[in-house]
Parts: sequence; C-alpha cells; structure tokens
Amino acid sequence: MSRRAPVCHVGVAFYTVPNFSTQWTFVLSESPLFEGFVWCGTVTETVNGFGASWAMCNSSLTTINPMAMFLGVIHVAQSSTSISTTKSLISLENIASEINRSPVLYPNGSENYVILALLRLCEGGSIRLIDEKPQSISNSIRSRLPDLQRARPQASKTYPVISLDHTKASRT
Repeated sequence: MSRRAPVCHVGVAFYTVPNFSTQWTFVLSESPLFEGFVWCGTVTETVNGFGASWAMCNSSLTTINPMAMFLGVIHVAQSSTSISTTKSLISLENIASEINRSPVLYPNGSENYVILALLRLCEGGSIRLIDEKPQSISNSIRSRLPDLQRARPQASKTYPVISLDHTKASRT
C-alpha cells in the first residue's frame, strides 16, 4: 500500500478595518477551498520585526480577527511540502529576508511579510508562481482583490476563495 503525499494549499486571507490598510495573512489547508483542517497565520510586529503566529481556525476563517471584516482567500498555490513544513518555511528567518531585500519593502507590514514568505517558499521549491519577482507577486495578488470583493456572498458563514491565476474559475 502506498502512502499519500502530503497536500498543503497556500492561501492569502484578507481582513479590513475602517481607516486602516487591508491586512494580509496566510491560511494553509489540505483543502483547496480552505475547509475543515485549516491553519491560520496572524502577521504580527515585534521588536524583532514581523513574524507569524499560527492557530487552528476550523470553525471559520472569519474568527481569526473578530474586529475586522473578512474578505476571503486568494488560493496562491499547492505546496510540495506538508502543512507543518510549509508553516516552518513561512516563519523562517523573516528578518534576514527583510535586510537582504530592502528594496522589496512595502508600506503595509503584513503585505511585506506575506510577499517575503512567498519568495522563500518559491526559492525553497515548495511552490511555483508564474513570476517570482516581489513586485509582480504583490501586483498579482492586489489585482485579484476587486474580484474577491465582488465574489463575497452576503451569508456570514460562507466566503469566497479565488485563484491567484486569473485563468482558473472562482470558488465559494
């Protein structure tokens, strides 16, 4: 009997609070719709720079930040590594990444953290993106935000999941 390879879908979730920039964070799941077993990362800033803390959010992705409006998830890629390994790679040495890539920095700290972590996943061979330049990754994700907002259903227990790849269909 062969053993099934680990599956990890990498997504970026978005939250908005009036008068603040949209907050970016990671979600990891065995499901491409980010249902069931889901790990949610929260991007936080400390005296040592930005980092991610992880928690299970099986009841709903809307519970990550109850003070903000949850917009939905952009499915970025399927990782070639397990959820545990992907979480470690995302959280690994972000300060070194920031120093080595100072021209990459964006004004929104959570966006910057997500872009740098996605670059680490690409460089480590865990995921592949069409264009692995920092500005291109940011622009690709930002260009999908209006689609995510349009796809947002009115029901509070459901949320849109759309692909980073414009050629793939949106899912809810």
